[in-house]
Amino acid sequence: MKSLTNLTAEANEIRKQDGWMELAKAGLRHTKTIRGQFRRSITIDCDNTCVTFDTTTEAAKEWFYPRYYDGSLHEPALTRRLLQELDSDSTFYDVGAHVGYFTAFGATKCTDGDVHTFEIEPRFVEAIKRTVDRNEFSVEIVQAAVSNKSGDTLSYTSSGSSTKVSDDGEPTAAESITLDDYAERHSPPDVMKVDVEGYEYNVLQGAEGLLKNGHPDVLFLEIHPENLQEYGVEPKDIATLLERHGYDWVNFDHRVDDSKVQRNMMEDLSTNTMYMIWNNMLC
Repeated sequence: MKSLTNLTAEANEIRKQDGWMELAKAGLRHTKTIRGQFRRSITIDCDNTCVTFDTTTEAAKEWFYPRYYDGSLHEPALTRRLLQELDSDSTFYDVGAHVGYFTAFGATKCTDGDVHTFEIEPRFVEAIKRTVDRNEFSVEIVQAAVSNKSGDTLSYTSSGSSTKVSDDGEPTAAESITLDDYAERHSPPDVMKVDVEGYEYNVLQGAEGLLKNGHPDVLFLEIHPENLQEYGVEPKDIATLLERHGYDWVNFDHRVDDSKVQRNMMEDLSTNTMYMIWNNMLC
């Protein structure tokens, strides 16, 4: 059996790679490799905010555990900035929640607020539920496709690392909702994170009522230029929509711990980039 030091080095190497498919393939291998050390949960500490994540589901074993079993932060720059923006009474929307990493950190911080998490894939929803239950969090879990129209049936594809809306007639499907419709029945978001693999413009179109009224105050949005094109959208379309509602933004590398904030135009993007976006009308 490999030593813990060697396993940690191997996990760090996986984290450095952007090859998500390789990571997914590595999941079972790493679970077997560290069978004697496998834990049913992992506790991760970010600046004295601790979350215990359930690792018993197949989705967690396939993706989360092999990558973060040593307690390392996922997307550390984003994790830190998100926690800085959330207050105890904040309402947080996590759109494209995957296994609920940011949902859990949000729930830990928003002790007197509300957390709403949106995910299509049932395997990931189950992982979210297990972590929520383990921590006794109060979280509204919504299994639906957040889009620009409610009531549609949208196909999607899913891998270990992501879920992506598809128009290729995939057998997996989910009902769509808009954030505007959802917020009519729930508190509007103060802080929102959106990571939907290229479907971000559709999500924002379905939230224009919220944006017009200054919600959220802060939006963390990952832009996927190549995936956007599959939906006939360009980054400048997102820039135009946000500018129309009085928002400004900066970008940063959310995957590193020493990320520097930079001002760039969305029209110039050529790689996946995370943006921190805020409402100028409230600044």
